[in-house]
Amino acid sequence: MIKFFVLLKLLPPFLNRKRQLDNLINSDDNALKKIGKAVKDCLENNIDKEEEKYFDEVNFRISQLISSNESVVELDSEGRKAALKISSLTKQSSRKDFWGRLLFNLIRQFNPGNCLELGTCIGVSALFQAAAIKVNSSGSLTTIELSEERFNFAQKLFAETGNDFIHSINGDVEEVLTENLSGEKFDFVFVDANHKGEALIKYFSILCNLATDNAVIIFDDINWSPDMNKAWKEIRENVNVKYSFDLFEFGVCIFSNKQVNQNKKYSLPIFSY
Repeated sequence: MIKFFVLLKLLPPFLNRKRQLDNLINSDDNALKKIGKAVKDCLENNIDKEEEKYFDEVNFRISQLISSNESVVELDSEGRKAALKISSLTKQSSRKDFWGRLLFNLIRQFNPGNCLELGTCIGVSALFQAAAIKVNSSGSLTTIELSEERFNFAQKLFAETGNDFIHSINGDVEEVLTENLSGEKFDFVFVDANHKGEALIKYFSILCNLATDNAVIIFDDINWSPDMNKAWKEIRENVNVKYSFDLFEFGVCIFSNKQVNQNKKYSLPIFSY
């Protein structure tokens, strides 16, 4: 029932989405243009031959993972060892085609130098980002994963796919950000780690010291829970968020190193993929 009312609330902006996208693409602001084009190209399945080649490679690798008999062994909530199938993790925890393509398109549009991912899982989302970096012929990706087993699997996956520019770190996200990466700066950040509102707010507060001016920061699963949605709404009001875009599953921010007088918010709900 709650989800029904959420979708009902999003119906007007959903119906208005095409007009909003056209307005973004025709904007004088380059960041708005790039966001609009990235989303529209996903919705219309626009992709050139060079991009398609790399994108097909990622999808082929995903199909292999879905068919894999491999497992990773982790401790469950009661401290017992449990085997998690790679096929199940690929289906449940990794990006669906549309959202993977959106990550790809955003990196293609913004051409970031340094990318950061919070929450590697087994590495599928990183493959979409890495594919875009390859097409751009520049850039690097740092990705952080708490689970040692998933980290090890992702490391192997990156080596097998020739993504030697991916820097993987095994550890607690907050600790790695504050201790290992405190002197770094990132132009593009994908947040897909702890799905609790308190953690999301904490990550963002740390990222404010690591993000470059006009950095793109993406939050996954902003409607995972009321707690996550509340955190997303709080982030949208932050004085360093120049623009924010609510895509229902993704929340996208354009970060500013200077305080902005007014947060410009856009609602572009996509919930059919």
